[in-house]
Amino acid sequence: MRPIFKKRHSKWLAFSSILRGFAGLMVLWLAGLLWFCLTIPIEQTLPDGENIDAIVVFTGSAGRIHAGLKALEAGVGERLLVSGVNPELAPALIRSTLPGDSRLVSCCIDLGRAARDTEGNAAEAVAWAQQRGYQTIMLVTADWHMRRSLVEMSRHKERPKLFAAPVKSDAPFSRLMIEYNKLLAAKGRALLI
Repeated sequence: MRPIFKKRHSKWLAFSSILRGFAGLMVLWLAGLLWFCLTIPIEQTLPDGENIDAIVVFTGSAGRIHAGLKALEAGVGERLLVSGVNPELAPALIRSTLPGDSRLVSCCIDLGRAARDTEGNAAEAVAWAQQRGYQTIMLVTADWHMRRSLVEMSRHKERPKLFAAPVKSDAPFSRLMIEYNKLLAAKGRALLI
């Protein structure tokens, strides 16, 4: 009887260790999610004397393109890349829907069609900046999306200097939770490279 008791006891100890490890990971995950939700980046003003060569907007939620156009109209940067544009839409149709100065829309906006996700947006933005010789870009995306966008950009060795310009949004908690998990995955990929 004694050996059976030892065997059951050792199985219980192994199982309880796994449960404690899982509970510890859940506490860490919840603490990280709380940090993520409470410290979402806020809009910043451009530092005095900071020279921005161009603007990159990662498509997605409302307000991003408008914020990028507003910065371009204010003289921040000489060109704007809208990354992640639907490849099936005609450039003339897209440009006709963009608000703002029609001269800027026709001369100074590039439509990036290669990106399908944030990782693709980063690759497209870095390639565009390199092709044009831009050293500093303003990155425009939603506030909740900014951290992951910066992580994806940081994975490229030849990336330009970045100035983050998060656009305020009212993302629901479910969106924040999904984005937090995507951020963890992006950080994991960045560590492996």
